[in-house]
Amino acid sequence: MEDQDIIASSTAQTGADGNWQADIPSNIEAGLHKVVAVDESGNQDEALLFVERGWIAQATTLIPPAFGFSILFFLLVIVVLAVNSVRLGKKADESIATKTKRKYMLHAIYFSSFMVVLSLVVGIAMNFSTGILGRALNPFMPIQAADIPTDVSGSITDIFGRPVEGLSVHAGDTRVTTGDSGMYAFSGISKNDGLTITHPRLSKAINKEIDDTATMNFLFDLDVMQSLLDVVDLESRGDLRSLYKQVFVDSMKTKVSQQDFIANYPANFNGSSRNDRAVYIGKVTSIEDYSSDVDKQVYPQAINIEVFSLKGVVNYIFTLEQGKWKLIF
Repeated sequence: MEDQDIIASSTAQTGADGNWQADIPSNIEAGLHKVVAVDESGNQDEALLFVERGWIAQATTLIPPAFGFSILFFLLVIVVLAVNSVRLGKKADESIATKTKRKYMLHAIYFSSFMVVLSLVVGIAMNFSTGILGRALNPFMPIQAADIPTDVSGSITDIFGRPVEGLSVHAGDTRVTTGDSGMYAFSGISKNDGLTITHPRLSKAINKEIDDTATMNFLFDLDVMQSLLDVVDLESRGDLRSLYKQVFVDSMKTKVSQQDFIANYPANFNGSSRNDRAVYIGKVTSIEDYSSDVDKQVYPQAINIEVFSLKGVVNYIFTLEQGKWKLIF
């Protein structure tokens, strides 16, 4: 492994059972990483490490400034109200006419009410921006429909119907690795969590939505999924020029110029989703003789993948061209 590929290192200890363990540095970014253990004799062992960041780490950086601003603003309002009340009180005492006293008092009431309402609006807006208010009210909100545990099993195959071996499939705290049959099985898992699938050939994890059926056989071609991850990554980085050159099908480039592609491409991901721990997908279907509306060409084989994005459920269609799955419309 090249030095520039190493993002962190640690000393591992080997137990009596032959397994090794090591402390993972806290500065590793979220996502899928490969761990390589090397002993004194040069023997190597590899494993996959999936790092997930919770909301607590984010809240520690967002909440204090928001609350600090809200509290500071509210204290400032109180000081202003106190000073103004003293000033208006002195003016009212010095005034002889009852009408003048009433005017000063009304002004004080109006000003105080306005500042209190303004401070509440600013405080609530700042707290909503961090999401802390929603979490604080969660225990008092109506209980949503229960996520009933479910059993799910099935087989995972590629585009040619061959079982996909070596997939690491996660469901909650349970993980299985598919063998030469491509079969998997889980019992009593949360349907809402879906199945998280990782593999050394995939640059990021993929979360597969669980169907309503207990037996769920689905298509999961590694090459197609990596092409999807390439598209999502380039969209997230705003690099539509590379997307056109690397992933867009060559046969359509005679109909769509790079300039038109960049100007009209409907990107479904942006910078905020670049470091997501997984890409969430729904149904994956194989399409024979796909007819494109762009170049009026019929593609013998295509794959349609439903993807959950900030815009909702979107579809990406790929076709095999010169050994690589390319994006088509």
